[in-house]
Amino acid sequence: MKLQTSRLTLQLLTLEQAELYFLGNNFLEQNLHLPNAERIIDPHFKEVAENIFLANLRKDRDNIVFYSFFILIENLSRQIVGEIGCHGKPNENGEVEIGYSTQTYFQNKGFMTEAVGCFVNFLLSLDNVTVVIAETEKSNQPSQKVLTKNNFFLIKETEENCFWKLN
Repeated sequence: MKLQTSRLTLQLLTLEQAELYFLGNNFLEQNLHLPNAERIIDPHFKEVAENIFLANLRKDRDNIVFYSFFILIENLSRQIVGEIGCHGKPNENGEVEIGYSTQTYFQNKGFMTEAVGCFVNFLLSLDNVTVVIAETEKSNQPSQKVLTKNNFFLIKETEENCFWKLN
């Protein structure tokens, strides 16, 4: 599955492609015929994805949209800009949490703002999703800016984190 914006292609990874993503060494890029990259894999994202999301995906491939993730491919260079996905299936209230990260070279260029907008529009078009939520570290101003530009509003703050909602 692919979603499009003016500058990006958001490509949902199969289980096999997600496993290649975490192996690094340009295995995914080769599989998808993308240029080789100096992609950095966030250690926390890798741990959560491998131990929770991909483990769930192995058991429940019908919910791939909620257990895998989309890579963001910049249309001109064909480079992987970052990734975006859900933290699991929607709860009984139709709430689904999203997470995202951007490769350092592509930060502060508006790519993630564009990707989040596209992704939440897609999610809210699904019958079982009515609310999209996100959590940011209080110190992560760029991530908070991405959310506010996409009409999320702050619903709660703790000492370390901010919690956001869009419906």
